Amino acid sequence: MIKKKKRANDNSEEPARAGDVAAESSEVVVEHEEEAALTKDDRNQIESFRELAIDEIDTYLNETVALLQQEEIDAVQRDEMELVRTIVQRFRTLGIYFRKSPKGSNGLRALQVDHFSVKEDEVKTPIVDCATRWNSCWKMLQRMTEKEGVLVKFFAHLKIRDGRKEFKDDEKKLRRPKAEDWLAIKCLQTLLGPFDVASHTLGGQSYPTMPLVLPALSGIRKHLGRTDLFAALAAEAGEEPYVAETVLMMDKCRKVMLALYVQRFEELEQSELRWVAFLDPRIEKWMSHLSPADTPKANEEHVAAMVALAQPYLPTIQTERRHQTPTEESNAQHRNFMRHHMFGPDVTQHVSTGLETACKK
Repeated sequence: MIKKKKRANDNSEEPARAGDVAAESSEVVVEHEEEAALTKDDRNQIESFRELAIDEIDTYLNETVALLQQEEIDAVQRDEMELVRTIVQRFRTLGIYFRKSPKGSNGLRALQVDHFSVKEDEVKTPIVDCATRWNSCWKMLQRMTEKEGVLVKFFAHLKIRDGRKEFKDDEKKLRRPKAEDWLAIKCLQTLLGPFDVASHTLGGQSYPTMPLVLPALSGIRKHLGRTDLFAALAAEAGEEPYVAETVLMMDKCRKVMLALYVQRFEELEQSELRWVAFLDPRIEKWMSHLSPADTPKANEEHVAAMVALAQPYLPTIQTERRHQTPTEESNAQHRNFMRHHMFGPDVTQHVSTGLETACKK
Protein backbone atom coordinates (compact mmCIF):
# COMPACT_ATOMS: atom_id res chain seq x y z
CA MET A 1 0.00 0.00 0.00
CA ILE A 2 1.37 3.37 -1.12
CA LYS A 3 0.95 6.02 1.43
CA LYS A 4 0.24 9.56 0.34
CA LYS A 5 2.90 12.05 1.34
CA LYS A 6 1.87 14.72 3.71
CA ARG A 7 1.71 18.23 2.32
CA ALA A 8 3.53 21.05 3.97
CA ASN A 9 1.24 22.88 6.27
CA ASP A 10 0.25 26.23 4.77
CA ASN A 11 0.31 27.71 8.24
CA SER A 12 3.87 26.60 8.89
CA GLU A 13 6.32 29.19 10.04
CA GLU A 14 8.10 31.31 7.36
CA PRO A 15 11.88 31.11 7.10
CA ALA A 16 13.76 33.48 9.37
CA ARG A 17 15.27 35.42 6.46
CA ALA A 18 11.81 36.41 5.20
CA GLY A 19 11.40 38.77 8.11
CA ASP A 20 14.73 40.40 7.44
CA VAL A 21 13.82 40.97 3.80
CA ALA A 22 10.48 42.46 4.75
CA ALA A 23 12.14 44.71 7.28
CA GLU A 24 14.66 45.98 4.73
CA SER A 25 12.01 46.66 2.10
CA SER A 26 9.95 48.69 4.56
CA GLU A 27 12.82 50.96 5.49
CA VAL A 28 12.84 54.44 3.95
CA VAL A 29 16.07 55.00 2.02
CA VAL A 30 17.37 58.53 2.39
CA GLU A 31 18.71 60.07 -0.82
CA HIS A 32 22.50 60.56 -0.75
CA GLU A 33 22.69 58.82 2.62
CA GLU A 34 26.43 58.44 2.20
CA GLU A 35 26.79 62.23 2.49
CA ALA A 36 25.23 62.42 5.95
CA ALA A 37 28.61 62.50 7.67
CA LEU A 38 29.82 65.45 5.56
CA THR A 39 29.59 69.10 6.49
CA LYS A 40 27.01 71.36 4.91
CA ASP A 41 29.63 73.12 2.77
CA ASP A 42 30.94 69.79 1.50
CA ARG A 43 27.43 68.63 0.65
CA ASN A 44 26.72 71.88 -1.22
CA GLN A 45 29.95 71.51 -3.15
CA ILE A 46 29.14 67.91 -4.08
CA GLU A 47 25.65 68.99 -5.17
CA SER A 48 27.12 71.68 -7.42
CA PHE A 49 29.46 69.10 -8.95
CA ARG A 50 26.52 66.78 -9.45
CA GLU A 51 24.49 69.48 -11.25
CA LEU A 52 27.51 70.36 -13.37
CA ALA A 53 27.93 66.71 -14.35
CA ILE A 54 24.25 66.47 -15.31
CA ASP A 55 24.54 69.61 -17.44
CA GLU A 56 27.67 68.25 -19.11
CA ILE A 57 25.93 64.97 -19.89
CA ASP A 58 22.92 66.81 -21.34
CA THR A 59 25.22 68.93 -23.50
CA TYR A 60 27.14 65.88 -24.64
CA LEU A 61 23.96 64.00 -25.53
CA ASN A 62 22.51 66.97 -27.41
CA GLU A 63 25.72 67.49 -29.38
CA THR A 64 26.04 63.78 -30.10
CA VAL A 65 22.46 63.52 -31.34
CA ALA A 66 22.90 66.62 -33.50
CA LEU A 67 26.17 65.23 -34.88
CA LEU A 68 24.57 61.89 -35.70
CA GLN A 69 21.67 63.63 -37.40
CA GLN A 70 24.07 65.80 -39.41
CA GLU A 71 26.12 62.76 -40.38
CA GLU A 72 22.93 61.06 -41.51
CA ILE A 73 22.01 64.13 -43.58
CA ASP A 74 25.52 64.30 -45.02
CA ALA A 75 25.35 60.61 -45.91
CA VAL A 76 22.06 61.14 -47.74
CA GLN A 77 23.49 64.14 -49.56
CA ARG A 78 26.59 62.18 -50.53
CA ASP A 79 24.36 59.43 -51.89
CA GLU A 80 22.42 61.96 -53.95
CA MET A 81 25.61 63.47 -55.35
CA GLU A 82 26.98 60.03 -56.17
CA LEU A 83 23.76 59.17 -57.97
CA VAL A 84 24.05 62.33 -60.06
CA ARG A 85 27.66 61.45 -60.89
CA THR A 86 26.49 58.00 -62.00
CA ILE A 87 23.93 59.55 -64.34
CA VAL A 88 26.54 61.91 -65.79
CA GLN A 89 28.86 58.95 -66.33
CA ARG A 90 26.18 57.22 -68.40
CA PHE A 91 26.04 60.15 -70.79
CA ARG A 92 29.83 60.38 -70.78
CA THR A 93 29.95 56.74 -71.87
CA LEU A 94 27.60 57.55 -74.75
CA GLY A 95 29.78 60.48 -75.78
CA ILE A 96 32.88 58.29 -75.77
CA TYR A 97 31.11 55.67 -77.89
CA PHE A 98 29.98 58.12 -80.56
CA ARG A 99 33.41 59.71 -80.60
CA LYS A 100 35.27 56.43 -81.09
CA SER A 101 32.75 54.57 -83.24
CA PRO A 102 32.55 55.69 -86.89
CA LYS A 103 29.42 53.57 -87.30
CA GLY A 104 27.66 55.28 -84.40
CA SER A 105 28.80 58.75 -85.44
CA ASN A 106 27.65 58.20 -89.02
CA GLY A 107 24.33 56.87 -87.76
CA LEU A 108 23.69 60.06 -85.74
CA ARG A 109 24.73 62.19 -88.69
CA ALA A 110 22.31 60.39 -91.01
CA LEU A 111 19.45 60.73 -88.51
CA GLN A 112 19.97 64.49 -88.21
CA VAL A 113 20.02 64.98 -91.96
CA ASP A 114 17.14 62.63 -92.82
CA HIS A 115 14.75 63.16 -89.91
CA PHE A 116 15.60 66.57 -88.44
CA SER A 117 16.33 68.59 -91.61
CA VAL A 118 19.84 69.48 -90.47
CA LYS A 119 22.29 70.55 -93.16
CA GLU A 120 25.41 68.49 -93.64
CA ASP A 121 27.71 71.27 -92.50
CA GLU A 122 25.58 71.95 -89.39
CA VAL A 123 25.51 68.41 -88.04
CA LYS A 124 26.65 68.11 -84.42
CA THR A 125 27.70 65.00 -82.54
CA PRO A 126 28.06 64.40 -78.78
CA ILE A 127 31.26 65.64 -77.19
CA VAL A 128 33.31 64.27 -74.29
CA ASP A 129 34.30 66.38 -71.31
CA CYS A 130 37.80 66.97 -70.00
CA ALA A 131 38.54 65.94 -66.41
CA THR A 132 40.52 69.13 -65.68
CA ARG A 133 37.88 71.54 -67.02
CA TRP A 134 34.57 71.43 -65.19
CA ASN A 135 32.73 73.56 -67.74
CA SER A 136 33.52 70.99 -70.43
CA CYS A 137 31.20 68.62 -68.52
CA TRP A 138 28.51 71.29 -68.64
CA LYS A 139 29.03 71.66 -72.40
CA MET A 140 28.87 67.88 -72.83
CA LEU A 141 25.50 67.77 -71.05
CA GLN A 142 24.33 70.77 -73.04
CA ARG A 143 25.14 69.01 -76.30
CA MET A 144 23.36 65.87 -75.09
CA THR A 145 20.16 67.76 -74.30
CA GLU A 146 20.36 69.53 -77.67
CA LYS A 147 20.47 66.14 -79.39
CA GLU A 148 17.96 64.37 -77.15
CA GLY A 149 15.54 63.77 -80.01
CA VAL A 150 18.30 62.38 -82.23
CA LEU A 151 19.52 60.02 -79.51
CA VAL A 152 15.98 58.81 -78.80
CA LYS A 153 15.60 58.11 -82.52
CA PHE A 154 18.94 56.30 -82.57
CA PHE A 155 17.98 53.96 -79.72
CA ALA A 156 14.59 53.36 -81.33
CA HIS A 157 16.47 52.31 -84.48
CA LEU A 158 18.37 49.72 -82.41
CA LYS A 159 15.06 48.03 -81.51
CA ILE A 160 14.03 47.22 -85.09
CA ARG A 161 15.48 44.36 -87.10
CA ASP A 162 17.66 46.49 -89.39
CA GLY A 163 19.08 48.37 -86.43
CA ARG A 164 19.86 45.21 -84.47
CA LYS A 165 21.58 43.79 -87.52
CA GLU A 166 23.58 46.96 -88.16
CA PHE A 167 24.70 47.43 -84.55
CA LYS A 168 24.71 43.79 -83.39
CA ASP A 169 28.20 44.16 -81.92
CA ASP A 170 27.46 47.45 -80.15
CA GLU A 171 23.92 46.96 -78.85
CA LYS A 172 25.03 45.50 -75.52
CA LYS A 173 27.56 48.29 -74.98
CA LEU A 174 24.94 51.02 -75.22
CA ARG A 175 22.56 51.91 -72.41
CA ARG A 176 19.53 53.93 -73.36
CA PRO A 177 19.02 56.89 -71.00
CA LYS A 178 15.76 56.76 -69.08
CA ALA A 179 13.35 59.66 -68.82
CA GLU A 180 14.58 60.40 -65.30
CA ASP A 181 18.17 60.51 -66.57
CA TRP A 182 17.26 63.15 -69.14
CA LEU A 183 15.42 65.19 -66.51
CA ALA A 184 18.38 64.91 -64.13
CA ILE A 185 20.94 66.27 -66.60
CA LYS A 186 18.56 69.05 -67.66
CA CYS A 187 18.27 70.06 -64.01
CA LEU A 188 22.04 69.80 -63.62
CA GLN A 189 22.55 71.95 -66.69
CA THR A 190 20.18 74.54 -65.22
CA LEU A 191 22.02 74.36 -61.90
CA LEU A 192 25.46 74.90 -63.45
CA GLY A 193 24.51 77.51 -66.06
CA PRO A 194 25.61 80.63 -64.10
CA PHE A 195 28.90 78.93 -63.22
CA ASP A 196 29.71 78.73 -66.91
CA VAL A 197 28.90 82.41 -67.41
CA ALA A 198 31.01 83.38 -64.38
CA SER A 199 33.90 81.26 -65.66
CA HIS A 200 33.89 83.09 -68.99
CA THR A 201 33.39 86.50 -67.37
CA LEU A 202 36.30 86.01 -64.98
CA GLY A 203 38.43 84.00 -67.40
CA GLY A 204 41.81 85.29 -68.53
CA GLN A 205 40.70 85.73 -72.14
CA SER A 206 38.08 88.27 -71.05
CA TYR A 207 40.64 90.47 -69.24
CA PRO A 208 38.56 90.55 -66.05
CA THR A 209 38.93 93.19 -63.36
CA MET A 210 38.79 92.69 -59.61
CA PRO A 211 35.49 94.63 -59.23
CA LEU A 212 33.73 91.88 -61.19
CA VAL A 213 34.43 89.18 -58.59
CA LEU A 214 31.70 89.86 -56.03
CA PRO A 215 28.93 90.67 -58.54
CA ALA A 216 29.65 87.35 -60.26
CA LEU A 217 29.69 85.46 -56.96
CA SER A 218 26.52 87.13 -55.70
CA GLY A 219 24.77 86.10 -58.90
CA ILE A 220 25.74 82.49 -58.23
CA ARG A 221 24.52 82.74 -54.61
CA LYS A 222 21.19 84.17 -55.71
CA HIS A 223 20.84 81.43 -58.33
CA LEU A 224 21.63 78.63 -55.86
CA GLY A 225 19.19 80.12 -53.36
CA ARG A 226 16.19 79.66 -55.66
CA THR A 227 13.86 76.99 -54.34
CA ASP A 228 11.89 76.96 -57.61
CA LEU A 229 14.93 76.43 -59.81
CA PHE A 230 13.62 73.23 -61.39
CA ALA A 231 9.90 74.05 -61.38
CA ALA A 232 9.70 74.73 -65.13
CA LEU A 233 11.50 71.49 -66.02
CA ALA A 234 9.26 69.53 -63.65
CA ALA A 235 6.16 71.05 -65.26
CA GLU A 236 7.39 70.06 -68.73
CA ALA A 237 8.11 66.50 -67.60
CA GLY A 238 4.54 65.94 -66.44
CA GLU A 239 3.05 64.05 -63.51
CA GLU A 240 5.07 60.84 -63.77
CA PRO A 241 6.27 59.40 -60.43
CA TYR A 242 9.94 59.79 -61.34
CA VAL A 243 9.57 63.56 -61.78
CA ALA A 244 9.10 64.40 -58.10
CA GLU A 245 11.88 62.00 -57.06
CA THR A 246 14.35 63.42 -59.58
CA VAL A 247 13.55 67.03 -58.72
CA LEU A 248 13.93 66.25 -55.01
CA MET A 249 17.32 64.67 -55.68
CA MET A 250 18.51 67.65 -57.69
CA ASP A 251 17.20 70.09 -55.09
CA LYS A 252 19.33 68.33 -52.47
CA CYS A 253 22.31 68.81 -54.78
CA ARG A 254 21.41 72.49 -55.01
CA LYS A 255 21.40 72.79 -51.21
CA VAL A 256 24.77 71.06 -50.98
CA MET A 257 26.26 73.47 -53.51
CA LEU A 258 24.76 76.46 -51.69
CA ALA A 259 26.25 75.27 -48.38
CA LEU A 260 29.65 74.82 -50.02
CA TYR A 261 29.39 78.29 -51.55
CA VAL A 262 28.65 79.89 -48.17
CA GLN A 263 31.51 77.98 -46.56
CA ARG A 264 33.96 79.15 -49.22
CA PHE A 265 32.89 82.69 -50.11
CA GLU A 266 30.89 84.19 -47.22
CA GLU A 267 33.98 85.77 -45.67
CA LEU A 268 35.08 87.13 -49.04
CA GLU A 269 31.71 88.84 -49.46
CA GLN A 270 32.47 90.97 -46.39
CA SER A 271 35.95 92.00 -47.55
CA GLU A 272 37.06 95.26 -49.19
CA LEU A 273 35.90 93.83 -52.51
CA ARG A 274 32.47 95.16 -51.50
CA TRP A 275 33.50 98.73 -52.35
CA VAL A 276 36.17 97.91 -54.93
CA ALA A 277 33.31 97.37 -57.38
CA PHE A 278 32.79 101.17 -57.38
CA LEU A 279 36.00 101.41 -59.41
CA ASP A 280 34.44 99.69 -62.43
CA PRO A 281 32.18 102.11 -64.34
CA ARG A 282 30.23 99.19 -65.81
CA ILE A 283 28.76 98.19 -62.46
CA GLU A 284 29.19 101.19 -60.14
CA LYS A 285 25.61 102.34 -60.77
CA TRP A 286 24.13 98.90 -60.16
CA MET A 287 26.23 97.19 -57.44
CA SER A 288 24.05 94.09 -57.53
CA HIS A 289 26.10 92.35 -54.84
CA LEU A 290 25.06 94.94 -52.22
CA SER A 291 21.72 95.29 -50.51
CA PRO A 292 20.21 98.79 -50.19
CA ALA A 293 21.24 98.79 -46.52
CA ASP A 294 24.86 97.86 -47.32
CA THR A 295 25.43 100.36 -50.13
CA PRO A 296 25.94 103.52 -47.96
CA LYS A 297 28.48 101.75 -45.75
CA ALA A 298 30.38 100.43 -48.76
CA ASN A 299 30.39 103.95 -50.20
CA GLU A 300 31.84 105.33 -46.96
CA GLU A 301 34.54 102.64 -46.98
CA HIS A 302 35.33 103.57 -50.57
CA VAL A 303 35.72 107.26 -49.70
CA ALA A 304 37.80 106.45 -46.60
CA ALA A 305 40.14 104.30 -48.69
CA MET A 306 40.62 107.09 -51.24
CA VAL A 307 41.29 109.64 -48.49
CA ALA A 308 43.81 107.33 -46.81
CA LEU A 309 45.52 106.80 -50.15
CA ALA A 310 45.76 110.52 -50.94
CA GLN A 311 46.51 111.82 -47.44
CA PRO A 312 50.32 111.25 -47.48
CA TYR A 313 50.69 113.30 -50.65
CA LEU A 314 48.87 116.42 -49.39
CA PRO A 315 50.95 119.51 -48.49
CA THR A 316 51.39 119.98 -44.74
CA ILE A 317 49.80 123.16 -43.40
CA GLN A 318 51.42 124.60 -40.29
CA THR A 319 49.02 126.46 -38.02
CA GLU A 320 50.33 129.12 -35.66
CA ARG A 321 49.41 128.56 -32.03
CA ARG A 322 49.60 131.38 -29.45
CA HIS A 323 51.47 130.49 -26.28
CA GLN A 324 49.34 130.68 -23.13
CA THR A 325 50.60 131.76 -19.75
CA PRO A 326 50.09 129.38 -16.82
CA THR A 327 47.31 131.61 -15.50
CA GLU A 328 45.48 131.69 -18.84
CA GLU A 329 45.82 127.93 -19.23
CA SER A 330 44.48 127.35 -15.69
CA ASN A 331 41.52 129.67 -16.30
CA ALA A 332 40.74 127.86 -19.55
CA GLN A 333 40.74 124.51 -17.78
CA HIS A 334 38.37 125.80 -15.07
CA ARG A 335 36.09 127.35 -17.68
CA ASN A 336 35.96 124.16 -19.72
CA PHE A 337 35.27 122.10 -16.60
CA MET A 338 32.32 124.26 -15.50
CA ARG A 339 30.81 124.44 -18.98
CA HIS A 340 31.09 120.68 -19.32
CA HIS A 341 29.53 120.19 -15.88
CA MET A 342 26.69 122.66 -16.39
CA PHE A 343 25.82 122.22 -20.06
CA GLY A 344 27.27 118.84 -20.91
CA PRO A 345 30.02 117.99 -23.39
CA ASP A 346 30.21 119.85 -26.64
CA VAL A 347 28.85 117.83 -29.55
CA THR A 348 30.54 118.71 -32.79
CA GLN A 349 29.38 117.26 -36.05
CA HIS A 350 31.94 115.81 -38.40
CA VAL A 351 32.74 118.32 -41.11
CA SER A 352 33.93 116.80 -44.34
CA THR A 353 37.28 118.03 -45.51
CA GLY A 354 37.82 119.27 -49.00
CA LEU A 355 39.49 115.98 -49.87
CA GLU A 356 36.53 113.92 -48.62
CA THR A 357 34.10 116.13 -50.53
CA ALA A 358 36.13 115.71 -53.70
CA CYS A 359 36.30 111.93 -53.25
CA LYS A 360 32.53 111.67 -52.72
CA LYS A 361 31.98 113.39 -56.02
